Amino acid sequence: MAYVLEKINSNDRDRILSDASCDEEKIGRLMSRNSGFFRVNKNLTWSIDRENDSYLVFAPSRNYESISYNYFYYYSGKMYNILLKRPMDKVVYITEDVDIELLSVIKNKVQEAFLVYGRAGLGKDESLTCVVELEGLK
Repeated sequence: MAYVLEKINSNDRDRILSDASCDEEKIGRLMSRNSGFFRVNKNLTWSIDRENDSYLVFAPSRNYESISYNYFYYYSGKMYNILLKRPMDKVVYITEDVDIELLSVIKNKVQEAFLVYGRAGLGKDESLTCVVELEGLK
């Protein structure tokens, strides 16, 4: 199955919160903004591949003043931080450790998810033919 763009419903929201719950920083970002990211943002979407149990979703920024776009990517039981540093960039960064055996798979899966999701979860974005890198690597 491939990624599809879907509106996030209450069951999806609960699932994302559950997937993030083992990481204090991620769950804190989802829960702290204005009494909860999902309560404020009613029309969120995600790019989900249900068969492979993976998804990409827009995430609250770590910094209120940042112009970067932040995402969470869930794959194989782990949620990863993904960062687009400037709105018109074509490189997205995985900003945490990735098991070296999974790196090429995750890079490909993140690219597939972005093809469907676009920059802001509005659907395919022809200008975002992204390259996925680990932060700090060139």
